[in-house]
Formats: sequence, C-alpha cells, structure tokens
Amino acid sequence: MLVVAFFALSNFLLPESGLMAVTVMGVILANQRRVSIQHIATFDEELGILLLSSLFIILSARLNLEDITNFGLGNVAFLALLILVARPLAVLVSTIRSPFSWRERAFLAWVAPRGIVAAAVASLFAFDLEELGFADTERLVSVTFTVVVGTVTVYALTAKPLARLLNVVQTNPQGTLIVGAHRWAILIAKSIQDAGFEVILVDSNPDHVADARQAGLRAVEANILGDELLNELPFERLGRLLALTSNSELNALAALRFAEFFGRDNVYQLTTDRSRDEEKIREVMRGNILFDSEMDYDHFESWCMQNAQIEIREVATDFSAKQLRGHFGPALVPLFIVRDKNHLEVISAASQPKPAVGQKLISFVHPSEMEAQRLRDLVM
Repeated sequence: MLVVAFFALSNFLLPESGLMAVTVMGVILANQRRVSIQHIATFDEELGILLLSSLFIILSARLNLEDITNFGLGNVAFLALLILVARPLAVLVSTIRSPFSWRERAFLAWVAPRGIVAAAVASLFAFDLEELGFADTERLVSVTFTVVVGTVTVYALTAKPLARLLNVVQTNPQGTLIVGAHRWAILIAKSIQDAGFEVILVDSNPDHVADARQAGLRAVEANILGDELLNELPFERLGRLLALTSNSELNALAALRFAEFFGRDNVYQLTTDRSRDEEKIREVMRGNILFDSEMDYDHFESWCMQNAQIEIREVATDFSAKQLRGHFGPALVPLFIVRDKNHLEVISAASQPKPAVGQKLISFVHPSEMEAQRLRDLVM
C-alpha cells in the first residue's frame, strides 16, 4: 500500500514520475538490512511474469493486423541498424577504461533484447503525440513491437552459442562452497585450493573466519541460512556445497537450501549419529553423505587433534576408493578425485568412483598411516 501511495503522490506532484518513485523505493528496500525480503523477491518474480504478460497483451491490443504483417525492408534495416551499429557503439563508448575483456565486450555488444519498457514508453509517447495532432503515431508502436520481437528472437537464438564461442560462460562450475571454517575444514579447503579449484568458506564464528583468511582462503562471516549471503556468493563459479559443521540439523538445512542452486546431486553433508532406518526415512530431507558413512564430525575432529594431514597423491595403479579403504583400513579416507584441471569429483558414501592412472587423489590420512608410510620408505 505504501508503494501505491507514493506512486500516486509522485504522479500528482509531477506527472509520469511515479515509475521513478517506486524504482527508488525498490532500491532502498533491496539494500536495507532490517527485515528479510526473500519472500518479497520470490513473490515479485511470480507476480512479475503475470503482470508483464498482461501488459504486453494490453499494449499490443492497439496494433492492427496489417501493421504486423506489413514487415517491410525499412523495418528490417532499422532493426539491423540497432543490432549491428547502435548497440556495439554504445557498449564501446560505455566500457572505455573498464576491466572487461574484449570477449566480454563483444558479448555485451551483441546481446541487448528490448522488452516491456520499450513497448510501454512507445505506447505512452504514441498517445501523447496523437493528442498533439501528429499523424501516423500508430507506426511508432508497430515499429517498437517489431524491434522487441526481432531482438528477442535474434538474441535468443544466438546468445548461448556466442557465449560458448567467446568462452564467457561457465558451463561446468567447479568451485566449492564449504559450510564451517574450523581447523580440519580449513585443511580440506586448502587441499581443494592447492589442487587449482576455487573454494569459499562460510562460518558465523569470527575466529574461524579469521583463521581461514590467515591460511590464504576466502572466507565469509555469515549465517549460511541468511538471505544477505546470497548476494555475496559467485554462484556462476560455484558447483557444489559441503556442509562440515558439528550441527547435523544445520548441515541438512544448508543442503536443502542450496540444492536449489547446485542441484540435489551436488550438495553434501557429514554423516550423523542417527540410526540407519531413520537416515533412510530422512534421506529426502538432507544432502548426500560425504566421504564415508562412518566418518562423522567427531571422527574428523579426533584425527585433527592427533595431527592428521591431507595428502594429494598421483594415482599409479587402477583401484577404486573402496578398494583403497580396504587396503589401508580406517587410517585413510579418500575425499576427492582430481580428474583434470577442470574437474573435481567428490567421493561420497553412496558412490565410490574409480580414479584413473595419472589422476590425483586427495585423502585425509591418520598419523598411524603416515608413520607406516615413513617406515615403508625407510625399508625400501
């Protein structure tokens, strides 16, 4: 109601200024931190589809059928001029001294679909010009709708192939979002970063965040369930979530929430101390179980207190992660497989992938196995 009141008041004081007033209110609302606006944003997306569809129908009702069917060379030339000349020049001028690469500039220069704003403004001007006595004002609306339909069609068919050609699209994001920045979570994050992949840790404990940053990692002090965090994360580069906190309920909630962004198969959490039957019942309410069904938070914490380390080894023989555990016993837990520089695979309790010769295996190694390896090296 307040937005509607401001819209009416603004239009009363200065005609056609209501749109600017509600836009400013939207900017203020989106940047305030007093109340959560996630439900408002969700409602806005759903309502926006309905309103835009209805508005297009209302605006296009002014068009005559012959205005649409008489698509002459003049309209084609005007459309080509907008796409091939006007947009590239606008991008070229506006990105001078900007940090954009030439590939990003080329993509921006090509993609610029027109939509409801152009159609609405053209219809508004057409009404005003008609009242002032100008002839052929209906052509303004028909040409605008030609531009809208033409640009949307051209860009919809070419944007994705062009993005791939220019290599400005992340088709397989391999970044990892880790919930928790305690000591052994930092060790895991560091191993991922050392393997060449992006990793971000989120923790509400400022001391944990400080420790992660001191280790050279990117860490964010925030509640993983907070709405403000969504604006800070580069989702275009992140592909999975690992929930590593001691709170199993928080891990499950984080996995549920971020399944919307990463997909159900790419959200993971530590195993819990619940019974197997209860786990089966609650499977839909949690993420995939990480690493090993026997390795819960307390096990990792205990190993870490005993100075366990994470090792990255190149695979020399064919074996599965399950076979590796069988050979070394409980003293080694495989965590990840580095397939290549663009592919990091998480080892979960449900899937035991097999690394190929030459690929790298990231494992959490108990001090007893580290000592046994030193003895083997001495004997050999």
